[in-house]
Amino acid sequence: MRNYARLLLLAFCAFLLAPAQAGEDTFMMKYSGTVYNALDTVPPETVLISEAAASGSFGAKHILVISKFTAGVPIPAPDPPCDEGEIPMVMEYARSITTYGNHDQMFVFWDRGWICATPGLAGQSSYRGWVTGRIVGGTGQFEGVTGTANSDFGGYDLAGPFVAEGPEFPIVGSFTGTVDGTVVFPH
Repeated sequence: MRNYARLLLLAFCAFLLAPAQAGEDTFMMKYSGTVYNALDTVPPETVLISEAAASGSFGAKHILVISKFTAGVPIPAPDPPCDEGEIPMVMEYARSITTYGNHDQMFVFWDRGWICATPGLAGQSSYRGWVTGRIVGGTGQFEGVTGTANSDFGGYDLAGPFVAEGPEFPIVGSFTGTVDGTVVFPH
């Protein structure tokens, strides 16, 4: 009986420590965080750093995104145009690293996206946006993975070029959003 119990315990431990199975999994997450200027550049073209805490598939995580959006450029079809009074911003590039609670990481190259910004007072100046991209690998269980990801997001600016009060101040704001996609495990 003891040998049977030991065998079951070993089998259970092997299951917990086994690498992800080959195949395709859908995933989703919800996140919230902050965005701010990464470089001392002149708005409306600026490089942004976004950091967020997230939950969802594969456990708790932290997301870091480096991106650049250009204001005043029409959003190309098939993406929807901004509403009247909103300022269109087209994504030039974005890259993200998602770090999970066990320190494994997933890397995403965001290929296309847009933001529609609404000027206003601090905390009322808002924006909404969408990005789509591809998963290009990672570390740990995400080593060699591929796949796709989409994200809808929105938030509020406390300072920046679309805030209509106070002295000029670098961009800083809040956001929330969701990500969904498909991840393909190679092993």
